[in-house]
Amino acid sequence: MSRRTIARLALIALLAAGGASPWTAATRAQNAPDLDCVFKGTCRPPPPPPPVDRERLERERQERERRAAEERERQERQRVERERQERERVEHERQERERVQRERAEQERAQRERAERERVERERAERDRIERERAERERTKTPPKDETPPAVAEKLNEFKRGDPNDVLLFFNETADAPNGRRQPRGDLTFRDGQFAPCAALGWSGGPEVSAAVRATMATHGATRMMTDVSTPCPDGRRPFDIVAVERRLLQVSPPAGVQALAADVVARRLTPLATISAADIAAARDRLQRERDVTAGLRDGTLQGMGLLLLDGNARRVCAAGVSDAQRGAVVAALVGWRGQLPPHLAAGGLDVAAFDKDGALAAARRGECGAIFGDAATLRELDAALRGEGRQVTPARAWLTPPEWNALLERFGAPRSLEERRRQLAGTVNPLAERLVADLRSYIAADGKSGPIGGEFPAFAQWHGQLKTMKWALSVESYSIDDFGDATSAGGSLPSVVVVVNFALTSPAVQGTRANCMIFAWLDDAAATARRETTAFGCDAVSEIERWKRQHGMKSKWS
Repeated sequence: MSRRTIARLALIALLAAGGASPWTAATRAQNAPDLDCVFKGTCRPPPPPPPVDRERLERERQERERRAAEERERQERQRVERERQERERVEHERQERERVQRERAEQERAQRERAERERVERERAERDRIERERAERERTKTPPKDETPPAVAEKLNEFKRGDPNDVLLFFNETADAPNGRRQPRGDLTFRDGQFAPCAALGWSGGPEVSAAVRATMATHGATRMMTDVSTPCPDGRRPFDIVAVERRLLQVSPPAGVQALAADVVARRLTPLATISAADIAAARDRLQRERDVTAGLRDGTLQGMGLLLLDGNARRVCAAGVSDAQRGAVVAALVGWRGQLPPHLAAGGLDVAAFDKDGALAAARRGECGAIFGDAATLRELDAALRGEGRQVTPARAWLTPPEWNALLERFGAPRSLEERRRQLAGTVNPLAERLVADLRSYIAADGKSGPIGGEFPAFAQWHGQLKTMKWALSVESYSIDDFGDATSAGGSLPSVVVVVNFALTSPAVQGTRANCMIFAWLDDAAATARRETTAFGCDAVSEIERWKRQHGMKSKWS
């Protein structure tokens, strides 16, 4: 298509557009393009846009921002003011509510006080009226005739005669007694050593009277008091084993008040068991104070010497904690001297004393094997805290040996008095066993691990020795020390058990100086076969493994 044709088509389009537009002829003539310059390509470019006034635009922008900032500040001030007013309104309402509540509470308190004064006044007036009526009846009536049966009256008079400070104990013969029973032979038995007392006519006795009652009942085999002796006895059925009565209350109570008690005695529903005298109460007071002193001294660490912890239950064994077999005779002698102060289940028959270390005694007590624990003050203090922390009932006995008294007992039985003395006595037995081990170790190292019993007995050491050889380290025995010595069980019976710490020196051509290391060797010594049984070896930091080996073999230490 030629340029001329294109120009014609363009002209036609423009004219068509101009015809459809509502322009005036002048407007069309003014805005009509110069078609000649279009056809010839000589049209001038449009004039440039007018210059932009940047300063004016910047001023207008800043003015808009200033106005926007002022508007935000105005809105923020309004918001703060609204919040302040709201807080003041809320605080005012809260204060108003509190004022109203205070006024209401004050009014209610005043009403209660007024009502209480009126009630007290009414009760006082009623008591006065009743007292006046009673006094009038007493003044006008004739004295009643004493209808107390002669047997009951005689029993009452018998009860009243004596020291007013005495306490009478009666045994409940009925089926209501929860623990006590009278056997066909006439003796009394108490289930699991338990007894439940109660007090008739009231109770004014203190802890020393309760302690005297407990001591008296212990002579009848009842060591566990399940209720306090001050517990009131009911008027009818008595679910108690023992009825305690203060003679003073019998002497001052009217006959009608004690007639039921005397009638039960006459009918043999209650039978006299014991009379606790003023001397018994004084002795109980002294024992109680002694127990308090021993308990306080033991638990605050000021008490020294040897003593006894009494445990709940009826186990007859006395577990001696931290005491060697050589000292067992001294322990038995101390307990014999204390027999009068021991509970009946421990004092009856021959004494059963077993020696344990501290941990063994604690384990036996937890299993219920110990009725008491004998030991020094430091050991008993730890065991007392541990058992009480588990909820066990633990009572330090008032019996106690001072350090000089304990040393005198040990000297009398030829037992070592201290740990150092005990170890000196055992050194003649245990040191040759340790020296034989050291000699075997040196022979094994000198033979480069190729001969000797050590490799088969202690494979852990043989493995360590082989690793050191591979890394070009030389090994030599420096010294040894006894870690523990005692008796342990094996398939053939009881054998001496030995635990020895051996110190080694390590040298290497690539390292300057000497390095130190150690191992723990443990075994059962079979002297008859000149052999070591149940052998094992650990690094010196394997404390738990060594303790496990001791427990597995039931080792009883004589060394610690």
